[in-house]
Amino acid sequence: MNHHYIAFASFGSDWPLVNELYPNAAGARITLRALQSKVGADRPRPKLWVDAEIDSLHFSEILSSSRSDFKEYREYLNGFANANAITADKPDTKLVGEFVKSVLDSVKAKTDEQALGYISVPQLPYRMGAKRNKINRMLAEATLKWKSAQRKPPRFILPVILSDARGQTDLKGRRTEKIKVAQSCFEISGAEGIWVVDSTLDDHDDAGTLENRRFPGIINFHEELNSVLPVDTVTIAGPYWGLNLALWARGLVRFPAIGVGRSFQYIVPGRNPP
Repeated sequence: MNHHYIAFASFGSDWPLVNELYPNAAGARITLRALQSKVGADRPRPKLWVDAEIDSLHFSEILSSSRSDFKEYREYLNGFANANAITADKPDTKLVGEFVKSVLDSVKAKTDEQALGYISVPQLPYRMGAKRNKINRMLAEATLKWKSAQRKPPRFILPVILSDARGQTDLKGRRTEKIKVAQSCFEISGAEGIWVVDSTLDDHDDAGTLENRRFPGIINFHEELNSVLPVDTVTIAGPYWGLNLALWARGLVRFPAIGVGRSFQYIVPGRNPP
């Protein structure tokens, strides 16, 4: 019987831990980068949710900097068509479409159809203001176009990665702004599920302060987001140390994300954790 959580294995070295500790998870989120580097390795036994980690483009300098902590992701991202066009002030629809096709073709080529549960819709982390709204909608539209061209299309999870969550969730007006973007991207991407995470929250350090303003804001974000999503949407939150479980216990998400290996927290990839 599958358990109602998703194991997050951000690194190939976490795969054996998934199989040892979480073999009955409802799914295992793994990365395309790990699939490309762990050829022939035993993959997690639960159904796979593959994420191409394009949120690492959050660090706009990643493709041009010579910094050593960007090196691996710079090489990885440069393997996708037009990666340098995604963070442009005025992204081009054709270039974005070619980028998304390159990303999703790579995922499909590396994943056995029988083992694949979901693919992440390519998305950038949400920032304060509206700057990321247009590119995320363009990425979502290009995902639907790719999906529609597949003979046997996979299912998709839309990432909603908050990168300044105190500002994005603490006030009703700001929550509403980001929820509208998430709802729009969900609808135009053809996704079946949505994953929300505050990438700045390390609630392990915040243990004992659950009445802190941050927690009610994130809870309210999920409540208000759920009110505009179809009732059968696959909803996921985390990984966190405990807030993911609190959201699940309140019935606000169907699946808490459980971090495997190095961290309770989700850190936007692309450079070493702070």
